[in-house]
Amino acid sequence: MNERVLCQETLHERDSFRRVRQYLQGHHPKLGKLHDGWSGPETIVERDVVKAVGRFYVEKQPVTIPANPPRWGTELKTTTLAYKQSLWP
Repeated sequence: MNERVLCQETLHERDSFRRVRQYLQGHHPKLGKLHDGWSGPETIVERDVVKAVGRFYVEKQPVTIPANPPRWGTELKTTTLAYKQSLWP
């Protein structure tokens, strides 16, 4: 759908969130309220706009798989025991 925005008003703004009212040229009954304005038929649409606050990038770290995986019976017990001993003052 080819929408040409004639005007845009900010109704409410808080942090990265904005509620705007847009006036689109032409009749678009599925989008909003129809109105006869200065430039002919117009559609009034209220939309929520969320702008990005910041960007971050996630990089993949190489996964290392041990050559000899630990045996769950013995390794788990010793690891748990070492963890419990490290909690003691």
